Amino acid sequence: MTGLSRRSALALGAGVIAAVPGAAQACSIALPPPDSGARQLAALFELMRLWWARDERAFYRMFDGPRLPTPEGEAGLDQWLEGEGKPVAVLYRKHFTRPGQHREIDAVTIVDGRAFLSISEYPLDGIGADCSGLPSSRQFLVDFRDTSPVGITELPAAGNYPAGQVTHWTSGR
Repeated sequence: MTGLSRRSALALGAGVIAAVPGAAQACSIALPPPDSGARQLAALFELMRLWWARDERAFYRMFDGPRLPTPEGEAGLDQWLEGEGKPVAVLYRKHFTRPGQHREIDAVTIVDGRAFLSISEYPLDGIGADCSGLPSSRQFLVDFRDTSPVGITELPAAGNYPAGQVTHWTSGR
């Protein structure tokens, strides 16, 4: 008899896998759904839309904590804002408060449940003769649980960078 029959080869392969416990599970990882990046991106655009519209309660409800149904309802949201959500509330009240501003998302990079977000802002009436009203850029890091934001942090900048100056590099793998 020369060689193994297909049935014998399959049985041998299954036996090897069964004989080495955990070998088949060593590379088993839970991958996010293929559309999770698109859903996170949509959540970012909605988050910014609510922030710029100054719809405070709807903005907070985008975050995973206050979105969860609670028997307390609005009291649950207020409790979240006093605890885990307090940094989100401080950031919300600090930025994008001036009326008459144009705001846009310059860049988004989402990796491993975190999104880097660059936002530019400038007055609708343009740059003044005294150079007032120059566009500025702010950067944020948004953490996700699945496709819901759970936190947002402002990234410190050394100064006001001109809007739209974004360089993105990837290894291309």
